[in-house]
Amino acid sequence: MAVAENPMLSKMVHTRFVKNLADCLTESNIAWNKLKENGKIEYNHGSLDITQQVRKDRHTMQGWGPLYESVPAQPQHYDTAVYEWGGKFLDYFIDEYDMLANQGPDVILNMQSQLMKDAESDTMEDMEDNFFTNLLTNDPPQFGGLAAFNKQTGTYAGLAQTNTFWKAQAIALTSTTFTSTPLGILTVLENLCTRGKTQRGKNRPNFGFMDRSVWNGIHNKIETIRRIVGDNGDIEMGFINFLNNGVRYYWSDSSPANKVQIGNWNNLSAIFQTSSAFQDRSMEPITPIGKVYQLYSKGMFKCDNPRMFGAVTHSGTLI
Repeated sequence: MAVAENPMLSKMVHTRFVKNLADCLTESNIAWNKLKENGKIEYNHGSLDITQQVRKDRHTMQGWGPLYESVPAQPQHYDTAVYEWGGKFLDYFIDEYDMLANQGPDVILNMQSQLMKDAESDTMEDMEDNFFTNLLTNDPPQFGGLAAFNKQTGTYAGLAQTNTFWKAQAIALTSTTFTSTPLGILTVLENLCTRGKTQRGKNRPNFGFMDRSVWNGIHNKIETIRRIVGDNGDIEMGFINFLNNGVRYYWSDSSPANKVQIGNWNNLSAIFQTSSAFQDRSMEPITPIGKVYQLYSKGMFKCDNPRMFGAVTHSGTLI
């Protein structure tokens, strides 16, 4: 199918999609908002892949005495993580024959404008969903969200997540323990994910997500026993939360049911190879006569320390 770039259409689509969509994504979604707030969204990142040396072992202190001899050895304390890129796109076609009938005083519904609005809202919802899912195993691979590294099986970035240094923390419940003491269970998980001195929060979790039902259940439970504290800055933006040991817990309808996930924004990044989260183009195919609009993105979620992430799961219902 032959195509021809239309510069006027390209400019309109770019203004409508790229700038508006990127702004709306970070302003309407708490996960993307926090990534932006913490400076964890990066652009114009080239290379075929991203590699990183991650620590897998520690130095060993040994005893020594008179005339003790030793054979020094170079420490092998690091392994190589190779993070994978993913691509996502959305496109749609508008038939010129129908567009001509839908103009002037007889217009009923401007489909061109409506399809753009639908594409915006659908893309933002997809990006929120993808924050919690793992699409790296798709063909072709897309982005790998929390589900890619907040687990204890399989691999992430080429490293087995059976390794202690590379697997997330997990609490699996089969009783009503969470229902009776939800904050106690969350505190246990937070402690499991904390390593050494906190260094102003860098070595301990600072966020948690759950679905709306579980969030409401915990909120109702703690409302009767203590004053609920939330972060005013987030609440003013419409992101409701409650605090437990300084960890902010949010709800999202995209979050998996009967699961609470926690992590640290300092160890999570959204990286794009493009100059913005989304790129666009518009084309006029010679046949059929009409307009093609395309929105695309190439990037990844990168977690450099899955050890500091964790989850509470339940075989039935948490709350």
